[in-house]
Amino acid sequence: MTGTGMANRLKYSVAIGPNLSDSYPAVFRKDLYENVKDVARSGCAFAELHVRSPDLVDSDRLLQCCVENHVQISSISTGMGFAAEGLSLIDDDAEVRRNARVRLEGMIELAGKLGSSVIIGLLRGKIPDLSRYSIFEERLTESLQILLEKAERFDVNLDLEAISHILCNYFNTTYEVLEYVTRIGNQRLRILLDTYHMNLEDRDFARCVEDCGDRLAYVHYSDSNRRRPGAGNFDFVTMTRSLRGIGFKGFIGFEYIPSSRPFDELTTTLDYVDAIERMLDAEA
Repeated sequence: MTGTGMANRLKYSVAIGPNLSDSYPAVFRKDLYENVKDVARSGCAFAELHVRSPDLVDSDRLLQCCVENHVQISSISTGMGFAAEGLSLIDDDAEVRRNARVRLEGMIELAGKLGSSVIIGLLRGKIPDLSRYSIFEERLTESLQILLEKAERFDVNLDLEAISHILCNYFNTTYEVLEYVTRIGNQRLRILLDTYHMNLEDRDFARCVEDCGDRLAYVHYSDSNRRRPGAGNFDFVTMTRSLRGIGFKGFIGFEYIPSSRPFDELTTTLDYVDAIERMLDAEA
C-alpha cells in the first residue's frame, strides 16, 4: 500500500468536497461522508476538504466519520469563497475584505477542530491595478497578521499557495511566495506548491523544492493538463525525488479533475506514485 513500509515515503491526501461541479479539481465530489468512505476504501489515510463555507460542514459529524474510517483531514481549501462569492482579502471595498477575513477565521476554527491546516489560494484575491501593487500587498499582510494570530490560538497553520498567472496575477511563482513568506517570518505561514501551476511558472522544480526547504508544508499533485498524475507531461519522478531529498514531512494532495470513474482512477494514481517511490527506494 502506498505510503507504508518505508520511513521516507510521502503522505498522500485526496481532495474531496460536497456536491462539486464536474470541472472542479477534486477526486470525490458528491456526499461528503461518502467521499470520506471512498478515501478510506482506496487505502489513503488523508483527505483534503474543499468547501465554500465552514457553515456548510457539521464538524462533529465529519470528525466522527473520519475517526470511524481512519481518515484525517489534512487541510481545508478556501478558494471557492473567491470563485463563487468574490471574497478577497485585498478588495478595494473594506466590507468585502472583512467578509473574506471572517470566512477564513471560520475556516481556522473548523481546522482547529479537525486538526488540519488552511489553504490560502484564490481567496487572497486578484489585484485590479498592478500600478498600486504595494497597497494591495499591504492589505494582504494586514489581514494575514490578524489571521495568523487566530491561527496561533487554534494551533492551525496557513498554507499560502503559488498560483499561475492564468488564475491569479501575483504570487505566481515559487520564489515570489518564498520571498513573501520569508519576509513575514511567522512559522504559522507556510508554502504550498502545486505541480500544475509550477509547470506554467517555474523552471527548475527540484531547485524550487530545495530552496523552500522546511517552509514547504504542502504540495498539490496535478498533471500539466490538470488531470491525474501520470496523465500529462509533468516530471513527477523529479518532483518526488526532490521532496524525499529534503525530508518532506507535509502532505501531497491529489487535486485534479477526475474522470467519470474517480475511484478506479484514484487507484491508478496511487499505483503510479507507488511505482515512483519504489523506484526511488531502489536508488537509495
